Amino acid sequence: MDIAARIIFERVSQTIGQPVLIDNRPGAGGTIGTEQVAKAAPDGYTLVLGDPMTSLSANVSLMPSSSFNPLKDLVPVVNFGSTGVAVIVTPSLPVKTLDEFCQLCEEQTGTIAVWING
Repeated sequence: MDIAARIIFERVSQTIGQPVLIDNRPGAGGTIGTEQVAKAAPDGYTLVLGDPMTSLSANVSLMPSSSFNPLKDLVPVVNFGSTGVAVIVTPSLPVKTLDEFCQLCEEQTGTIAVWING
């Protein structure tokens, strides 16, 4: 996201004729920086670059005690691309489809570890 932000906001800076400061605040799957923007005064100058297909949407359920809700506290401005998401499992699991994987997880509740890379 940092590289994408630098490319995008360089163009924004040229367009508006003003410098744009990028303050990269990583951590907690994007929650730390996003929370600062969600709590900032709605001045039209404080923005967050987040992927609604990964951390922004996932953190609503992964961190229910978060002090902000991206669906309520943020307003989408522009979509500049899309990302892909993949579910990859070890070949030793007896599954070939996402439905089969979900069924296996239901049958073996608490025994399958899920690792999220994002």
